[in-house]
Amino acid sequence: MYAGGLLHGYNFITSTWSTLVLQQPISGQTGLMYFPNFFEGSMMRLNPTTKSHDSVPMPTPLIPSRQFSVAWSASLQKMLFIGGTTGAAEQLDRLNMYSYNTKDGWVDLAQVVKGPVPAARSFACFVPASGGSKMIVFGGFTKGRASVLPDIYILDVATMTWTKGANLGLKDQRAEAACAVSNDQFISWGGRATGEPLNSTIVYNIKTNQWTSAYTAAALPTSTYDG
Repeated sequence: MYAGGLLHGYNFITSTWSTLVLQQPISGQTGLMYFPNFFEGSMMRLNPTTKSHDSVPMPTPLIPSRQFSVAWSASLQKMLFIGGTTGAAEQLDRLNMYSYNTKDGWVDLAQVVKGPVPAARSFACFVPASGGSKMIVFGGFTKGRASVLPDIYILDVATMTWTKGANLGLKDQRAEAACAVSNDQFISWGGRATGEPLNSTIVYNIKTNQWTSAYTAAALPTSTYDG
């Protein structure tokens, strides 16, 4: 938590708060946490091990950007930033898509990606799949929260090519939802469309391109114990 010009951390084991000490700028990537637009016009880069942080300037089009989604691609060794509003007027007229790591800095991916590019959106779900070789974006609001998007897209990071999946039924579309990937299934729960939060879970099978309400767990390994 950032308050009073200081960064504070909460230890769930000891149930205590502590002030994180500002040290020298962090080098390297392993274990770092990124918080875009945490400061005015810059991203906070936090090293939870050393309890130190520094700031990285944001790209001009993303100052200030809000309601965006970020996720880490282990395959690219980069943070990917997608969606959100653009500029001081908080426009939502294009899909923001950037990558960041300490080696390459910020890179605008708009001119690189191919395939059916997702529409501009805010409060979308964005998670890695297949070890970070794929990235999935789902749902979110259109401009001014006028409507909720029912679509899902998968990005192949090796070719930077988008593939569009099957649309979700209208009664289950959502924004501000939690999401994860397990056993080739994209799982989303909670969130909202209009009004009250949703209390339902939806599952997208990446291999079959189908939506369902039930998650299929992987088969347990066969025991080799012979008694």
